[in-house]
Amino acid sequence: MPPKKKKGKKGKKKKKDDATLVLEDKYKKTMDEIEAIKDHLAIRKEIARRSQSMGDEWKKKMKVAQSDLDTQQHDTKVIHSELTRQYKTMQDDQDAKIKLLQVELESTNNQLSMSYSVCSVTSPTVMT
Repeated sequence: MPPKKKKGKKGKKKKKDDATLVLEDKYKKTMDEIEAIKDHLAIRKEIARRSQSMGDEWKKKMKVAQSDLDTQQHDTKVIHSELTRQYKTMQDDQDAKIKLLQVELESTNNQLSMSYSVCSVTSPTVMT
């Protein structure tokens, strides 16, 4: 009988090739996953950058709105103070006019009563 050929060596080469293929597949899969994760990370960074930008923009808008509100409140206080001052001045003027008119009325009443007195002394029948 002739010697048998060894078939085991060829099978081992296939196993190495299979192992190499499996490793290459794992490597490719891992590289694809890494690329996907990098893409995902880039998208998240862009979203974070946009969010930060929008946040900064809204903060600026809030500062402007707060400044406008403060200005309006200050103007309201100034107007209120001015109107209060004008009202008090007008009230004081009216009080002074009232006192002056009361004095004039009292003086006129005194003159009238003196005129009645003079009339009654000079002609007693005119009064009735």
